Amino acid sequence: MDTAPVWIKLWHVPLELYSQQGLGYNASALGNPLYTDKATAFRHHLEFVKVCVDISAKTILPPVVLVDLGNGNIVDVSVELVLSPLVVAIVLSLAMIWKIVGN
Repeated sequence: MDTAPVWIKLWHVPLELYSQQGLGYNASALGNPLYTDKATAFRHHLEFVKVCVDISAKTILPPVVLVDLGNGNIVDVSVELVLSPLVVAIVLSLAMIWKIVGN
């Protein structure tokens, strides 16, 4: 598998980009934007947006992406990978197995 869909939180997204097109523009800096969560779509919170992005398995997510607003202004948008409890449990289990097998 070359790509995988992951949920990402984007912090400090300018309000002028708080639309499907604007959020897609932000998320495209990381991969292929797929969709937003319901709270983002209905603007239930404005401090961050949550988007699902299809990214390359080789991608290392940057902590910040620079977004050009097209008016000469460039803003920093912080990037946070959202890990589900299931993913965390799997990673911890694999780490434990790796530690046991590695010793």
